[in-house]
Amino acid sequence: MQRRAAKAAARDRDPRGSSVSRPYDLVIENGTIHTPTSSYRADIAVLEGRIAAIGGPFEAAAERIDATGRDVLPGIWHVHCHFREPGHTYKEDFQTGSAAAAVGGVTMCIDMTNNTPHPTTLDD
Repeated sequence: MQRRAAKAAARDRDPRGSSVSRPYDLVIENGTIHTPTSSYRADIAVLEGRIAAIGGPFEAAAERIDATGRDVLPGIWHVHCHFREPGHTYKEDFQTGSAAAAVGGVTMCIDMTNNTPHPTTLDD
């Protein structure tokens, strides 16, 4: 019984170790979480815009999202994109390309330029 109580207490603690005395803002339930080394099903508790705990089940939450059958990923980095600036913005520019990326969960884009005129570098 003590072990179960200890697990419940650990489950309801934020990463800084302090007890959470109010409901989480959001709990994403039953999602498949992917890390570089594994994938597993768990709940994610969010407090003040940050992940506060992973595990679950978490009882108190202002909002819940059922992610059963869905993948839960961190913000994704697109490390090879072409925004076509300068010179070819009729195809795509930073505004349209980054907005489309954000809709898909991409949080960072690294532009690989192949345009004319070429962008300047530190050597220029």
